[in-house]
Amino acid sequence: MRARYLDYLLHHPNEPISAFDLEVAVQPEKGEARCKTSVQPESDPQAIREYRQALRQLQAARDKARTAGDQEEVQRLSPEIKALQSVLKGGSETADTGERARDNVRKAVRAVIKQLRSGDRNQRAFAEHLASRVNTGYECLYSLPEGRIWA
Repeated sequence: MRARYLDYLLHHPNEPISAFDLEVAVQPEKGEARCKTSVQPESDPQAIREYRQALRQLQAARDKARTAGDQEEVQRLSPEIKALQSVLKGGSETADTGERARDNVRKAVRAVIKQLRSGDRNQRAFAEHLASRVNTGYECLYSLPEGRIWA
């Protein structure tokens, strides 16, 4: 099941999709179980720790993009940073289905990459490729330069 998120992304390179829509594309029953806009009143302590860690990572990536002059990347990361900051400040967006889906997708992709890293040389190389090219934020994306195929 975990590899199905990656399968979808690999077959739709450079096409951003929200984590919730990706989850529904892979598991249609998720769309029936909860609505895209549902919100839970509060987050558990582990989720808050994960939000803080994700926020630090996103801020570091945004700072790196700024330093490199990559305005497009800065603009792509800013809404995710703002959403996490809102969650951590107790805003109305806490523990919504978008965050829940992002967390599900992120964990699944991380598990596949971890498994590949323990494989042979080719699997390890593919794991590094995925780690550098797959974004599992609120918007998920497999970024692949035009005309290039991973081999």
